[in-house]
Amino acid sequence: MNKHVPSFEDFLSESLSEINLSKTVSDDVENKSEELDEATTSWKVMMKLIPFSSGPWSIVAVENGKVIDQSFNIAIRDVIPAEYESMREKHRRAIIHIEDAGGSVLWTSSKK
Repeated sequence: MNKHVPSFEDFLSESLSEINLSKTVSDDVENKSEELDEATTSWKVMMKLIPFSSGPWSIVAVENGKVIDQSFNIAIRDVIPAEYESMREKHRRAIIHIEDAGGSVLWTSSKK
């Protein structure tokens, strides 16, 4: 009654070969960590340029020299990255600015 129970590695390799994936799980983990490091680094740089005392902040989307959308009165500094990403998703062609309470531009995205 002693049946052969495959190990997890055997099961995983058989499953991957069935769906024709050439990548290994460790490759995916390495790629994800590289992506995560890049995103974290750019946000670190951006957030260093945004002083705590200049709030509330606004995020403005500009396309062809015209404001097409804005999110204003962001009172909590830690919410800026989420609002910025949301604006970037809605308006992919626009240049996104982060402005302080006085209207000074603190950060400008590069046009892609």
